[in-house]
Amino acid sequence: MKFIRLPLLLVISLFCLAQYVNAKETSIHFPEDFFTDRIKGKSCGKHYDPKLFDAHLKYVAQLKIQDDSKLKNASTSLTVVHDYISRRWQKLLDITYGTVAIDDRAAARQVAEVLIDLARNKAMLNSFSPNQEKDSSCWSGGNKNAPCQFHWAQHAGFTFIAMLYSAIVLEEYLQNDEREVLDFYFKRAYKKFIRPLASKQAKYDGLWEFSNYGLGVLAYSRWTRDVKLAKRELKRQRSQFTRKIKKSGYVYTNSYRGYRGYWYHTMAAESVFGFALVARSFGVDFFKLNFTSGFRSKIILTL
Repeated sequence: MKFIRLPLLLVISLFCLAQYVNAKETSIHFPEDFFTDRIKGKSCGKHYDPKLFDAHLKYVAQLKIQDDSKLKNASTSLTVVHDYISRRWQKLLDITYGTVAIDDRAAARQVAEVLIDLARNKAMLNSFSPNQEKDSSCWSGGNKNAPCQFHWAQHAGFTFIAMLYSAIVLEEYLQNDEREVLDFYFKRAYKKFIRPLASKQAKYDGLWEFSNYGLGVLAYSRWTRDVKLAKRELKRQRSQFTRKIKKSGYVYTNSYRGYRGYWYHTMAAESVFGFALVARSFGVDFFKLNFTSGFRSKIILTL
């Protein structure tokens, strides 16, 4: 599996500094657009096509009519059908970043209105809860084709994170009463999905999507301007990276999945790198952290 260490080797030099940075002692900076202070320029919206804006906006708006049964009936323990929600939140981010990047204020406002409508309709808040995991039949009897209702909780969590990203970027287009609607919606989404999912995955082996939902916690801390929450999550992620990445650069669980190991290892590497970039925008530079002995070499090998 030596080939696993090849992706993103160009970033190795970024990890060669040894300055110690403590998240508790560092003042948190909340960037306006979450991962940067300003999304600007066509390169930031390279997946956005203005000609398809109306169609994509309608596609995203259909998130409010998605429910557990559609995903449950179409997916298995091994395979998730992404047409129902995943591709919709991906398109939400495309049109959010795209409209803001080119300063199309009218279109950006339309995206904001869809977000508000989703919140008012409590989109996906009644989905299968991650706290109901024990009731799931995932991999029942070792059957890869068994239904897996817990997948809906996972992917609902991803969708709420994407909505937070979008709302943060579009914050300047919101009225006070609309902000209150989103506040209530995100508070419920965070308590029911993002927080429990992040807590569960922090305890398990492996590094998965959105850095084990840690990016969702950071997004919520940015939305609420909660400095304590941001610092707590930065500390937790630091602990996870230290514990889960071996000296060889392999990641517990991810790198040991047979022929799927390369894909899962890449997921871990992208999560580590992505979280580190966002953390740096918050004022905590993971690229300069002096973790436990050998940690920087672990990160280098992982990437």
